[in-house]
Order: sequence, then C-alpha cells, then structure tokens
Amino acid sequence: MEIWAKIKGQSEGLEISSFGNLKSIDRKVITSNRTLFLKGKPLKTYLTKKGYLKARVATGKKEQLSSFFVHRAVAEAFIPNPENKPQVNHINGIKTDNRVENLEWVTSKENIVHGHKNLLYNFMGENNNQSKLKETDVKEIKKLLQNPKIKGVNIAAKYNVSKYLISSIKTEKAWKHIK
Repeated sequence: MEIWAKIKGQSEGLEISSFGNLKSIDRKVITSNRTLFLKGKPLKTYLTKKGYLKARVATGKKEQLSSFFVHRAVAEAFIPNPENKPQVNHINGIKTDNRVENLEWVTSKENIVHGHKNLLYNFMGENNNQSKLKETDVKEIKKLLQNPKIKGVNIAAKYNVSKYLISSIKTEKAWKHIK
C-alpha cells in the first residue's frame, strides 16, 4: 500500500510516497487580490548524470526553484535514522528504485563497501579514468610479451608507459581481465 508523507525541508504543498512518487496536494493560495484553489497533481522527476532521480519544485518565491533527491526525501520521510547516518543507500543497487524497502541509512564507508561487494563500481581497464592503455593495446602487449626477443622496456617505450606496468601486465597483476 502506498503511504504519503510531507517532504522534509520543502513547501507545505508537497508530499512523497513510500514508492518514491511525488505530488502536490490540493491547496488554497491567497494572493494580494484573490484566493486560488489549486488542485494537486503528480510531480515530474528527472534523471541526473549519475543516475539518480531528482525533483525540481518552485520555492514560492518568484522564479526560484529548489531541487532534491527523491531517494533522500523518501528516507527522511519514512526511515528512522537514530544513528544520524549521512547517506542513503539503494539496497538492490538500482538508483531509480526509490521504494522505502529498497533504501537504508548508511555511512560513507558502508555505502562504498556495499558498492564494491555488489559490483556496482567498475573502475577496471578503460573504465579507469587514469588508464593510459586501451584493451586493444593490452592485447597487443600480451602478444608482444610472448616473444622472448622483445624486451619489456621496449614495449613500455612504444606505448609510453612504465616498464613496471608492462611487468604487471605480464604477471597479470594489472589488466588480468584481458586474455
């Protein structure tokens, strides 16, 4: 069953559900010259570059917007945080699944451990932004290393990397996922 609650830190006219849905509620707005009755409606969210859902709402001040993460709003509304943990984790690793049963309060370390344990981070090979090599380069290097006449120092010079990296590729300490 979907349960609705007020969104912490937002205007009185907004609610969030235990499923991660957002809506404005029916409300009366008094302006300087009239009273308006506004009908509540579902609110739209958008996907951030990092894959989280965010909402953007008017603050009540002319032309000013406020934004917040949906998962955090759900956690603040429905999940007790007695240890005052600072982050909200998606238990199943799906950043758009903002149901209350998929969220938990965690420390930064707990969040990182969860990500590594569940293979949510992939910084291997070309996905590592510090990598100087592409997978095709590593395949070529591995072929060159099979020739005893070619020295690792020469391969390192050819690819503009350290001889230590070439040695690490040879012993499969680096790029071991490439065969």
